[in-house]
Amino acid sequence: MTKDAKGRGNAAPPDRLDWALLLEAYRFFYGQTGNPLFVWKALFTIDCYQEKMREEIKSPSSLLVPVPAWCWEYLSGISYFLQFASGISEHSPWEITKRELTETLEPMAKEGEEEAKSFLEKVARLDKDLSPAKAAELVKGLPEILGFVDGNHSNAFLDYWRWEKKRLVWAAWDQAEREGKKPKEILEAVSEMTGINDEPTIRRYVKEAKGKALPRRRSKKPKPPKGKKG
Repeated sequence: MTKDAKGRGNAAPPDRLDWALLLEAYRFFYGQTGNPLFVWKALFTIDCYQEKMREEIKSPSSLLVPVPAWCWEYLSGISYFLQFASGISEHSPWEITKRELTETLEPMAKEGEEEAKSFLEKVARLDKDLSPAKAAELVKGLPEILGFVDGNHSNAFLDYWRWEKKRLVWAAWDQAEREGKKPKEILEAVSEMTGINDEPTIRRYVKEAKGKALPRRRSKKPKPPKGKKG
């Protein structure tokens, strides 16, 4: 496998005429599933296309493809959280605000004003939450900030794999229908192409891929021990 200057694999960049259609497809799928992987796929598509165009027109500084608004919305939401989480430098807005509050309230607290004392305690608690000591916790929270998990057993990569599987089943079903196969033959053709032999699963995947049924959600209820009923 060859790699380019950025260390990427030899995935072929989209052609001129269909990169826009590919981005539109990613936009549709992102709106349909909410899976952030479609945003990153769109950004990768843009990057590949721009690299291809830079090579053709010999202008490395040219930015030929604007980032779609729906991608910016996702990225701007992430940037807000990351900016807040990283606001612990000496010149950050929080540090400046903390100094001003402390300089104003400390003399008042020393004179016995309870409200000033209470406010200083709140400032100290918030400062602890924003301290570098929280860095490890912030790193652990990045998957949720980026949207790859949501606290409800969602996993963007696993969800994407399932989505691809459903689309594959639907494509096989549609091809068999276009060939004029009978219902039993359609099921056999889909099983042969996808490796799925369970008829209810095949029918459910087709309905979900067409948007005629909601994806089945995994139960949050803990499973009972083996041999016992829930």
